[in-house]
Amino acid sequence: MKKEKISQERRDYAMRTALATVRLEGLEPSQDAKNLAAKVAKGEMTSADAVEAMKRNYAVSA
Repeated sequence: MKKEKISQERRDYAMRTALATVRLEGLEPSQDAKNLAAKVAKGEMTSADAVEAMKRNYAVSA
């Protein structure tokens, strides 16, 4: 399967939409989450990498 190259404009729109959706739910993303979203939007990391970073940063040990 061929990977589609996503434009900067499309990544920016996706991140703005995701943040707006969270806010519509009555939540405010942490600064860490906003920073990771910005990196994903810039193409500096994948969304999967951002999810893993959040899991590491906010893991709760039993």
